[in-house]
Amino acid sequence: MLLVWNILLTFGLLNKKDNTRPAPASEEVTENTITDFTTDLTEVIDRVRPGVVTVTAVLPETRITSSGVIWSKEGNDVYVVTSDNVILKDAEILITFDSGTSVPAQIVGKDSVTGIGLLKAEPDFEVTPLRQSDSSLLEQGEYVFTIGGRRPSTGAAMVAFGVVSEPGRRRVTISNLWAASVIETDSAVTSENVGGAMLDLGGRLVGILIQKPAVGQEKMGYALAVNETKIICAELMEKGTADRGSLGITARDVSELLPYERNARSIPLDLMSGVIVTASSPDYNAEVNLQEGDVITDMNGTAVTDVQDLLNRLYLSAPEETAVLKVLRNGETIEMSVVLR
Repeated sequence: MLLVWNILLTFGLLNKKDNTRPAPASEEVTENTITDFTTDLTEVIDRVRPGVVTVTAVLPETRITSSGVIWSKEGNDVYVVTSDNVILKDAEILITFDSGTSVPAQIVGKDSVTGIGLLKAEPDFEVTPLRQSDSSLLEQGEYVFTIGGRRPSTGAAMVAFGVVSEPGRRRVTISNLWAASVIETDSAVTSENVGGAMLDLGGRLVGILIQKPAVGQEKMGYALAVNETKIICAELMEKGTADRGSLGITARDVSELLPYERNARSIPLDLMSGVIVTASSPDYNAEVNLQEGDVITDMNGTAVTDVQDLLNRLYLSAPEETAVLKVLRNGETIEMSVVLR
């Protein structure tokens, strides 16, 4: 009996299937090599450096220094974009070019909303404005570098390198009211290079370095997109200021309203887009006033989503333009034309 059992056990072991999985083969490692690429920016920096300047506002007891960019040239007039902190009426303003030569400058205008200003000078030597890119083509992940004017103390210029985090996003500016198109990057922006240039790796200007647009963003650097800078500079050259349209109201998002607030104003519970007027200037528009409790749902044929969206539209508008609004008032939709101020 024992002999039979041993024979059966031996037969079972010999015919047992091996269910163990074979060891996986080692994964093949593929190496991607990028050719014709370099992080050595010395050549392009040398090429663009003459287009970046140092701007100094000289006051009786102090000197304020910032960077600037040679923006354009018309005849003997050279226009320089800089930070608005050096645009001071009571100061003597000097532009120090990369050669070290300083030239007195006149104030053309400034835009405190975005923090940039425009100067005019007449140097008796040749200067070349920086080439300008189309900032709308800038994409997330692109490399950029920043450069400021030379430090008066050492003659060195601050250069930094980074990656675009968010191109052309509208963010609340220094005034905490308007939303400008700014480029966010991890390239450093300091008090030394503010007003200077943000450029792509081809040396084309994509933005003007500005101060931090809002609290809580200290670790990132920002530049006003060059496309928007063009619009502002054109206005500054024409009239010395850059004006934005206004409806003469304060407002909040409809989506924030509680049910009892909606019921009190006959606002549908499912309406989640638009802005509700919380205050309105009584003498803003003599013909048709926006009233407290009005809900603006559409401007010039496009739905208004929230307060930020409305601010974006007004930022790109000008005083004396006419805006056609659709307004929900006491449960009825009316259309009105309002002249922006």
